[in-house]
Amino acid sequence: MPIVTLKGDLQTCSHHDDRLFDRAMTMSLKRSLLVFTALSAVLPLVMACVLVPPIPDAEPGTDIVINRELPESVEQAVLGAMAQTLGVTTDTVEIVGSSPQTWSDSCFGLGGPAESCLFVLTDGWQVQAIHRPSGTQYTYRTDATGSRARRQP
Repeated sequence: MPIVTLKGDLQTCSHHDDRLFDRAMTMSLKRSLLVFTALSAVLPLVMACVLVPPIPDAEPGTDIVINRELPESVEQAVLGAMAQTLGVTTDTVEIVGSSPQTWSDSCFGLGGPAESCLFVLTDGWQVQAIHRPSGTQYTYRTDATGSRARRQP
């Protein structure tokens, strides 16, 4: 709709129309950008809710593991590391529990003051193993493949 001023001529009216059009387009682009930003933030959450199956009911404080078996490579890494630390053979140590974890850094949350750990989320395992003759239990943390294993103090 053209803006008419008492002193205006057609050129002034046209100039006002262009400014209104530019302003309307700018506002429209800002709204579109806002909607796009909001959708791009919400869409991954919605997809996660749709794609992740519901977790079955369990007692509070119970860890639930769905289709996550301890890989053989992780099991062997933990048994080997534990046997080496204790100076025994691997047939005297046994895995008694495990759970998948996401560690806060590349040192599995066990880095000391003299270590440089990357602050990157690291998928892996927390594994409980026991030395059968003594009954002593140890906890190890690993990466997803078992290429690195560390005993938890």
